[in-house]
Amino acid sequence: MGASVAEIALINASIQHDPELAWDLWQTLPHADDDLRNGYSDYAWSAPTSDNKRVVRRALSSIPQIASCRDYVLVGSAPIFSYLAACRQAVPDNRIPVCGLVHSVWTSNLFGTYNWIRQCFQPHDVLVATSQASLAALRTVLDTLDDNAPRMRSGGPPSRPRLEQIPLGVHVPSANELGRDAARSILEIPNDAFVILYMGRLSEKYKADLEPLLNGVAYLLDRGKKVRLLLAGQASDLEYNAQLERYIHILGISHVTLRFENFAEFLKSVFLSACNVGVFPVDSIQESFGLAILETMAHARPVIASDWSGYRDLILHGATGFLIPSRWSPSIAKSAGIFAGIDSTVTVAHNAAQGLALDVGDLVRYLEWLMENPDAASDMGLAGQQHVAARYSWKVVAAQFRMLWEEQLGIASAQNFPPQNQLAGLDLIFNSYPSSLLSETDWLIRSPLAASDIVVNAVLSYIRNAQTLILIRAVLRDLEERPISLAEAKARGLREANIIFLAKKGLCRLIDEIGAKT
Repeated sequence: MGASVAEIALINASIQHDPELAWDLWQTLPHADDDLRNGYSDYAWSAPTSDNKRVVRRALSSIPQIASCRDYVLVGSAPIFSYLAACRQAVPDNRIPVCGLVHSVWTSNLFGTYNWIRQCFQPHDVLVATSQASLAALRTVLDTLDDNAPRMRSGGPPSRPRLEQIPLGVHVPSANELGRDAARSILEIPNDAFVILYMGRLSEKYKADLEPLLNGVAYLLDRGKKVRLLLAGQASDLEYNAQLERYIHILGISHVTLRFENFAEFLKSVFLSACNVGVFPVDSIQESFGLAILETMAHARPVIASDWSGYRDLILHGATGFLIPSRWSPSIAKSAGIFAGIDSTVTVAHNAAQGLALDVGDLVRYLEWLMENPDAASDMGLAGQQHVAARYSWKVVAAQFRMLWEEQLGIASAQNFPPQNQLAGLDLIFNSYPSSLLSETDWLIRSPLAASDIVVNAVLSYIRNAQTLILIRAVLRDLEERPISLAEAKARGLREANIIFLAKKGLCRLIDEIGAKT
């Protein structure tokens, strides 16, 4: 979920801030169509047949044609890096760079995933981590693979992947966007309450153990503090959410807790504007950056977060917020890792999180300080907003990606690429499955089913391209009189996929010689 959101945001930011960039979408990103249309409908979307727009959905089969006439970089999340590398094999000189975005280093098939990336890596490729911590984790994985890799026949291991760090970006709201009083009016929160916001997945397995935060709120309430707790996020873990509800009731803080599950996107700015502080007690190895932290800082609010992973890159301790010290048990983490590949990615990460403890005493101390020093807290929030605008606005981040992609293209154009060993494709792996293989010497003959107008019209209702439909109907008419060779059908404009479609649906038959059906 987070990865697709970040990729959509990168696309939107780059087309907004860089008029020379265009995107081809090869895969379906969740909500991509709606998000792109809603965000930049004036210039960011078109049908695949139009080349005058900045974002176009295309078929993978068009990569060779497009890459031959453009500066082209294949961009995608790291888990699909090897698939992108395989796609570029369709281009004769193999010069298309691949840029893999590492949103989360952790995967249950950790070494298998990165070893496969390593095997297909070229000098003009790059893996981009979002934080210093995730960059260090990647280096450790690659060091381990180097130390344990079997020597290849050439005498050395595969190329070491190039690693870079570029953060994610955020939109920095203008001063005239929703204010605190207006946001609290919408949420029916008193203006004199101190509002603590947690925004993120409401899941201990995916994100964070929220019970320490709940305990801290109960402690503050017991000391007479006028606090409100705002929990906002995706709630897919029904068991944990039921557990949270019970725990909130046991602590007696139900009357000061507001929960917004699976909320509409427009409410995010309401939550961020309404709060006094954002708190993020995350403990999962799946977390490498912390986009919600940046969003909170962009709204001029101080933040308190785990001193964990990429969070320490974002927060200037004591200036824009506070980092909660974390203590890690290597033995618990090692035990959790033993079952990687057997347990799910989420389960292993959750088990590893049981080895991390945050200093809840410091969490409470920082909350009390912010409550008792409202002017300093306000200054801290403004400092955070300035920090985000200078380093993490999408305008800044998009420019960093543009520089990286230009550098990759420069390396690609300067290299002499030797022929690359081609991996066996599905055509070779499974060619023992069919009775026979389609050949250029095959013929098309009419099928008995083609005599039924009902069947013909039903099958052809799947054809959306008007020109293709005209070609197919012409071929079907001619098949009533004579066989047509595969070569002739292609010469008339039909693609092999069209021909197989007609045979697959029963409108024609394929034979290898006149009178013999394959």
